[in-house]
Amino acid sequence: MKVSVVISVFNGAKYLSETLDSILNQTINNWECWIVNDGSKDDTQSIIDFYCRKDSRFLSEYTSGGEGPYAAANIAFPRCKGEYIARIDADDICLPQRFEKQIKILDSKKNINVCGSFS
Repeated sequence: MKVSVVISVFNGAKYLSETLDSILNQTINNWECWIVNDGSKDDTQSIIDFYCRKDSRFLSEYTSGGEGPYAAANIAFPRCKGEYIARIDADDICLPQRFEKQIKILDSKKNINVCGSFS
């Protein structure tokens, strides 16, 4: 596994499908995506369930909520199997080459520990 994607979400039904589609559209396929539902009251969980059924690389956890996005994301980190972790908010869109470009940088420059992008 090259990349573990971590998304925490609270009441994110409005944008979550677009975010998950942008992960599906990455130019690399060697990823897993952990989605942590932080106690959403909208249709977030049904969207998560749909994507988990659609593609086994999507994995999910649920919390009762109230701890915030960083605490929710921390639930997924120990479960990640990827060499790298990509943190994404539930309303972010990743351009198709985001992971590919970041992996290329991180693989070629071992002195770099963190890599961000606008793509």
